[in-house]
Amino acid sequence: MHICFDWDGTLAKFEIAYEAAMRRSKTLGQEFDSAWLKEAMKNDKHYELNKELIEKYTGVGDKKVQTIIMTNLFQYHYLGVANEKKEGVLFEGVKELIKVLSKDNVLTIATTLRKDIVEEVLKNLGLRNFFRCVAGNNPELSYDKQDLVDEVIEKVGKMDFMVGDKSDDVDAGRKRGGKGVLVSWGSHKFYDGADKVVKSVKELEEFIINS
Repeated sequence: MHICFDWDGTLAKFEIAYEAAMRRSKTLGQEFDSAWLKEAMKNDKHYELNKELIEKYTGVGDKKVQTIIMTNLFQYHYLGVANEKKEGVLFEGVKELIKVLSKDNVLTIATTLRKDIVEEVLKNLGLRNFFRCVAGNNPELSYDKQDLVDEVIEKVGKMDFMVGDKSDDVDAGRKRGGKGVLVSWGSHKFYDGADKVVKSVKELEEFIINS
């Protein structure tokens, strides 16, 4: 079977991205309110503020270039936070889940985070070789979740499961014929469009193995 995973909030703890975003804002000379940033990261509202700070400091008005600078700063801080946390990057039980499922299945990742960020973290955790394909964003953030799901299907073939913590993860997989599995430890606790909502890594493992 082909099992595709989202990254942030599904395999990796949201706190890693949050801390990286906080450090980026400090680099840009402004500290965002903690509660506001957590909400803003759910719909990317903080991006425009980051770009405004970048334009003010650099004089760069081109939005594409602003985005590249913004994501380069995020890459720097995400990798730094991940290096500090080591094994703490992943939710408890995820590393073992990956190893178990990879024995008889093809595993992929489709994430709207930059591909180079996720691949580097996987390498540092000794997990890159467990995934046939990692589809992620470019520095310009050109792709949405459906684009990335389509990429892994093109490279690997039919998708049986799409596992994520948001409705767009579930929907992207179901639109291509896969079962959409929502993990309740991420952004969304429940989504009635999911084929299955799981409350633990063990429940996720059992659902996939027994399907």
